[in-house]
Amino acid sequence: MKHRLIMVEGIPGSGKTTFAKKIAARLCELGYHATCYNESDYHPADLSWIAVLTPEVHMHLLEKWPAYTEQIQAQTWQEGNRVFVTYSNIAVENREDEALYDDFSPYEVYDGKWSLPDFITIHLSRWQQFAEQAQKEEHIAVFECAWLQNHVNELLMFHNKSQEAMLHHLQRLWDIVAPLNPLVIYLQPEDVTDSIAKVSAARVNKQGEPVWRDRVIEVVCQSPYGKAHHLQGMEGMTEYFRMRNQIELQMLQQLPAGAHVFTRNGDDWQTLWQQVNTLLTKTFTT
Repeated sequence: MKHRLIMVEGIPGSGKTTFAKKIAARLCELGYHATCYNESDYHPADLSWIAVLTPEVHMHLLEKWPAYTEQIQAQTWQEGNRVFVTYSNIAVENREDEALYDDFSPYEVYDGKWSLPDFITIHLSRWQQFAEQAQKEEHIAVFECAWLQNHVNELLMFHNKSQEAMLHHLQRLWDIVAPLNPLVIYLQPEDVTDSIAKVSAARVNKQGEPVWRDRVIEVVCQSPYGKAHHLQGMEGMTEYFRMRNQIELQMLQQLPAGAHVFTRNGDDWQTLWQQVNTLLTKTFTT
């Protein structure tokens, strides 16, 4: 099999989630066994939006939220002495119960909540475990933002690492999965500012409140990077994503990924998908 791992990357609003699912579905149409792993779902390598608990803390949270025991358990798996919970997939019944998210959130690996050495160690271990298992299977994994976005965000925004240090870390992850011959697809909006504005307007809760925008503004602007660069509000968040986009494109030229960068013109999603589909068809049928 030519590629056992496809990594879909890009800034928010670039279409990563939608296209990762479409890519996996297209590979299945072509006769392959493919699985899409989106952010916040169970993931064999990444830990975005996942709480990492001790068994004791897990039991404490089950006891604190008895009405959600079944949902919590459905989003739980264990590896060794660690318990993992994709808590953002738990559907609370009212706004008061949103405090459940606050109880799980401190146990995430991301957003500077772990030391950088521990963050790196746990990811290297999980990527190694994934790569070893994947080499035994006739299966294609499709990752959304697990390699570039999530790790660049963490090392840059919360640990003030240089581009050289980020390249080194990404290279280590790449070396682990290199036997899977990864295929990198980077989705690039023609206008980053427009893309961030549209995704901010689209990602609202049931009450129409811009919860994604507000949360990301807070995370970006209150991060060590955001404070050091005096980022504020929507403009500051957008400036961060413009900068991150430039860094990612530069690093892709220096990494051995051989990434395929597809640029979307405006809202022309159809043409963008045709281009990606052409690559898939050519790569997996010849």
